[in-house]
Amino acid sequence: MITVCAPPSTHDSDEISHVVPMTFHVDHTEHDVGIFVTEQEVADVLGCSPVERAVLIIEECAHPSFKPRLREYLDDARGQDNHIPHDVDRAMEWPG
Repeated sequence: MITVCAPPSTHDSDEISHVVPMTFHVDHTEHDVGIFVTEQEVADVLGCSPVERAVLIIEECAHPSFKPRLREYLDDARGQDNHIPHDVDRAMEWPG
């Protein structure tokens, strides 16, 4: 198991979120990472489904100013009936 520490939850200017809907370069699979830590809180995602993981990471680790947009992305992606909720085109346009 790997613990990913990414404090802070935003870039120095607080205009770019370090918690994003999807990453396109992955060094570790979702099964390798069990705990996420930012200055906001800790998200223990061990044993969670992909949707449960996303919810916990958003609620526990994202900066409050980005939570609404991340929740909206997740809700919209879940509406596509994917096992892992992603909207690749929209994630690529994510401004941060």
